[in-house]
Amino acid sequence: METGTLTDDTAMNYGAQVAVESTSVTSKSEKPSTSKQVDPRRLKATECLFHNVKRQEDIEKCYVTGVLYIPGHIVVVDYYNHVLKLFDLSGIYVSSTGVNDNTLGITCVDDCTFATCGLSNTLYLWTLRGSTIVSKDVSYQVDDYVHGIHYNGTYYCVLHVHRDDNTITVLDRQGTQVRKIITKEAYGRTFKFAYDIHTDSETNNIYVPCWDEDGVLCMTIEGQALWFRSLSYGPRGITEIQGALCVADRTDICLHLIAKEGRYVRKLLDEEALGGEPEHLCYGQDDKLYISYDSVDDKHDIISVFTVTS
Repeated sequence: METGTLTDDTAMNYGAQVAVESTSVTSKSEKPSTSKQVDPRRLKATECLFHNVKRQEDIEKCYVTGVLYIPGHIVVVDYYNHVLKLFDLSGIYVSSTGVNDNTLGITCVDDCTFATCGLSNTLYLWTLRGSTIVSKDVSYQVDDYVHGIHYNGTYYCVLHVHRDDNTITVLDRQGTQVRKIITKEAYGRTFKFAYDIHTDSETNNIYVPCWDEDGVLCMTIEGQALWFRSLSYGPRGITEIQGALCVADRTDICLHLIAKEGRYVRKLLDEEALGGEPEHLCYGQDDKLYISYDSVDDKHDIISVFTVTS
């Protein structure tokens, strides 16, 4: 896909209702937006740094399945070694905390609290106490193992991957399920593979990069499909950068920028800048973009950090 705006007909709009199991929930968050909103065409990513997150004490291959910025620190999920690794913003190792799960998702809750989830059907809450990650002894059960999670200040949206279809569980702040979105035949087709999810903090709209459908699906928190944006094969991670969606593409080896209404903007980073197949993304309050890489890539134990300007 060449850099540039695609024609409008590549973003398909849908009016079909996704099958849902739910209780009543509003679609608009009442909290004010604190995120910066800029013209996504002005966004630039420069000044790349690389942090090696492999530790000498690692027993298994280091494979990062999540990266998260919290003020003053970077949290890295090491899937094979079953640990959460804490680094300062210069990439210096601080500490590690073991997890009893094959962790596949991580999301920020507040400035010192975050949640993780994975194959154990459980969402765990953690907090940063000094220089140590400790469990908050709070967990929420969900119906099936999880490939992605995002908290937008109002809801936890939990992405479940099945052989036949995906579902999304919506939880409130207290971990109570308010809705399950069943995506099968939701928008005229079935997608089986997805690895990340993002929820808008203002509209509560949900965005899912669909690996086997080669694009990004947008739906409301109630399960109404809104649009589908076609991309090349292999969209993986997703984050929001100053009001625009940023999607990792492992096939074209680039990062795409997409407007929230489904309009394709351009590539933010290409293969030359990335140097490997991007997988998980996190945009921090420090205007830095944190990127991890695929497990088969030479950079599977590396986090790259780009400065984002507009």
